[in-house]
Amino acid sequence: MAKQLSQRGRLGLLVMVPNVIGLCVMVMVSRSSTRRAECHWHAALSLLTAATAFYFVGTAASLAACILLWSVATSGLYGFIGPFWSMPGQFLAGRPAAVALAAICSIGNLAGFAGLTAIGAMATRAGGLAEGFRIIAVVLSLGAALLVVQRLRATFLAWARPLYV
Repeated sequence: MAKQLSQRGRLGLLVMVPNVIGLCVMVMVSRSSTRRAECHWHAALSLLTAATAFYFVGTAASLAACILLWSVATSGLYGFIGPFWSMPGQFLAGRPAAVALAAICSIGNLAGFAGLTAIGAMATRAGGLAEGFRIIAVVLSLGAALLVVQRLRATFLAWARPLYV
């Protein structure tokens, strides 16, 4: 057995770092979201964190900066998972909840394919991935804005309900 890791082994360890950090952040954000009973703000802030990292990751000049930005992006994306998947159960039950979850999965799979195709086309046209990552940042920011608007709308509707029936 070689005393030093091979080039592939070192690369594997570097790829592992953002995912391990993201896993820890996912657990912390999910616990905080459950404890505070506030999933919209946790999901929105997680998306904004990921958007910020994606905006800058295409221009990272060093390996350390790249790993740091990927760790922040992964943390934001993983932190979004727990609060997001708890949302449909707050206002749907039974068959409507199952249909909503199936629709989310279907749209997510299509968006994953279309997004990667678009980023690949932009990378070949522009000669780099920075523009594609910036578009991902914009889409994540729009998702965060939609979550905030939904939460503010729900708060306003709860506040505007008459006290008498």
